[in-house]
Formats: sequence, C-alpha cells, structure tokens
Amino acid sequence: MNTITLYDVGQYGSPFTPDERDRTIAALYVAQGGDTLGATAMRRDMLRFLMSDSAVNYWLNSKRWLEKCGKVGRIELLCLTAQGINQCGSLAGPSANVRRWMERMTIKSASSGAAKTFAPLT
Repeated sequence: MNTITLYDVGQYGSPFTPDERDRTIAALYVAQGGDTLGATAMRRDMLRFLMSDSAVNYWLNSKRWLEKCGKVGRIELLCLTAQGINQCGSLAGPSANVRRWMERMTIKSASSGAAKTFAPLT
C-alpha cells in the first residue's frame, strides 16, 4: 500500500443532517479504500481526521456501529459491525452527495483544507 494524502473538509457538523451523514459515509468509504462498505479494517486516525474524534467515539461506543478489530504498531484499527453496515445502507448508500464528499476528501482543489499524509501500515 502506498501513502495516501487526504484533505481537511472543514469542521464536522451535526451528524443528524443529511449532508453530514453523507460526509460520515464518505469517510468510511475513503478509509476502506473502495466502492463498497464491509467489515474491512480502517485506521482510526484516518477516520478521526475525516470526521471528528467525537463522531468516531459515537459510532464506536454509543451506537456500536464500529468495533475495534486490531492494531498495527500504535495505529488502532476499526471495523464496521453488521449493524453499522446496515446503517450506512439505510442512510445514504453511495449517492452522488457521498461521492462528492469522497472527492473533496481525496482530491486537492482550491477549496481544500490542510492536507495530511498517512503512511502505509507495516
């Protein structure tokens, strides 16, 4: 796996609005590196960058839509639970707005915020 550079897309708002739910789902797609969501391990530090620490903790501790599934060095890995996968599908799926958020997170543009590079896990 190569390094990946992601871009800050601004302060995380209320996850209860449709646009922020789409942002959350986009972050999960980006962290899994694909076009489908499953139980693939995701870097917690990457999710925290794309969402927020409180949002990750909400999904992990309050809703149990994420679970700890390993560690590589100091990097904690999280996986979607079956309930989390179902929740993502029922909220938005890979809609046009989710794809727009994914592009904002992964492609540098004039409106991009700070970049952060994530090294491969070894």
